[in-house]
Amino acid sequence: MCRILYLEWTNKTKALDYLDAFWQAWYHDTTIANVTKKFGVNWNWHQHPHGWGYLLVTPYRVNHYLSGKAFFEDKEAFKRLKQKIVAMDQDTPFLLMAEFRATDEWRVSALNSHPFPLVSYSWYYWWLFYNWLLDYKKLAQLEWIDFRHFEKKNGTLIMALTIAKELDATHNIQKALERPKKALKSWYNLMLFLAKPQEYTAYIHHQVSQLVLEDPTVYEYYKLIVKKDQDLLFAWSSNIAQYLPQNYELMKPWDTISRPIDWIKEIYINVYENPDLRPWEGEVPRLT
Repeated sequence: MCRILYLEWTNKTKALDYLDAFWQAWYHDTTIANVTKKFGVNWNWHQHPHGWGYLLVTPYRVNHYLSGKAFFEDKEAFKRLKQKIVAMDQDTPFLLMAEFRATDEWRVSALNSHPFPLVSYSWYYWWLFYNWLLDYKKLAQLEWIDFRHFEKKNGTLIMALTIAKELDATHNIQKALERPKKALKSWYNLMLFLAKPQEYTAYIHHQVSQLVLEDPTVYEYYKLIVKKDQDLLFAWSSNIAQYLPQNYELMKPWDTISRPIDWIKEIYINVYENPDLRPWEGEVPRLT
């Protein structure tokens, strides 16, 4: 029952508005109880209190934050995230992925919050955000994964291993994102920031079952909405309209948005060929 947020490009003012709405929408979520009842989950809260995290990428920096606290009890960290955005130059591109977690089972801690950093055998390196209803035991069995090792861990790790298997075998990201659907109970939404040497891509994937599409109450809660402006791409879990009215698009079921993140600054250093090459200009400044 987690909630996800995706913001990308250059408009910092709009990004802050969306962040504020993200906070408000999931601090008092009036619809979560209706949905959990349909799936037999005993849920008595209107919040998403089981940790949160984000990934903030700029041309020169990657900030990865995980917390086992409820986001509304971690106000200082949320303020610091907003301050990081305010401190950027207006034209600096950025990518922000964030998630507020709510779970009916599993442990709550900073190391069990999203995003999960992972590396595959073929050196695909990524951060994964995800909300779900998958049958993790079934998925582990189908993938020959010993579920006993994950009984007290976040089931997202089983999903991540499944994605990694497909990436290593086929190098096909679309197949990898869809591979967990064989254990689909109702839906899963995920965000992925995938890094390969000199190639970086962000993905948003929306996977739903026919059961969800046929139930307006459930689909209303788990649909993903998107807004594409020239200076900002926004996507997130539903319910934002009451806090930030906009003309949003509905992300199509089973669809994937792929975004090349081609503004990360990199240089190649080979001191054997060019011993004078330095990644900075001028004298090295001293710390005072």
